[in-house]
Amino acid sequence: MRGVLSRGSLATRLLRRVLPVLGAGLLAAGATSSAPGGRDDALRPETALSDLLWSGDPVAAPRIDQSGRVLAPSSLRDRVVVLSFVSTDCLITCVARTLALADLTRDLPPDVRARTVVLAASVAPDRDDVAALRRFAEGLRIDAGKLRLVTWTAAATAGVIAALRYPADRLPEPPPTVLVFDRRGQIAMTYGGDPLDVPRLRRDIAVLHSLKDGVGHPPRPAASAAP
Repeated sequence: MRGVLSRGSLATRLLRRVLPVLGAGLLAAGATSSAPGGRDDALRPETALSDLLWSGDPVAAPRIDQSGRVLAPSSLRDRVVVLSFVSTDCLITCVARTLALADLTRDLPPDVRARTVVLAASVAPDRDDVAALRRFAEGLRIDAGKLRLVTWTAAATAGVIAALRYPADRLPEPPPTVLVFDRRGQIAMTYGGDPLDVPRLRRDIAVLHSLKDGVGHPPRPAASAAP
């Protein structure tokens, strides 16, 4: 299974790549994040992460966080990215999950923490503008440096709930799915259900951090010293 999502509808792409691994787990060892011809996926706009966040076009579909900062693709490059979903009037399970994610990086080693970005995209774009996200974050004392709540679009919301087979009539309560992307911007892991297994997620982030070329390219063992 290739780690890079092909062009086509977001729902189709996520159904093919995400749903088979729902429930948390690394993609098959044969997955790859290298583009044909040896091009660097970190430089390609159509990585799974950029496709999901911006439909491949961050200029036409900017995402803005609760502090008013635009989420730039460069801020996610070579980072392990954790993406969840939220709405500003969601139920207590969603609030608890969001607070857990806001505290996620606390116990990570400094080098891993520096390369980890945690995002929560709103699935209520009609009312969750930047001001609403700011009020929500302030009410929960969420630091934008630890968890960035970002605006989204109706089209992006519709695409991902279809891909995750999440009933649309449950919106604006967000799906309990958490997606984890490797340093190449490809879907590596998914978590579902509450409560979120934070200790396991921290361990998995550390593993993904060690795979600088993505899950399809594990680090080579060090050469043994000559006798």
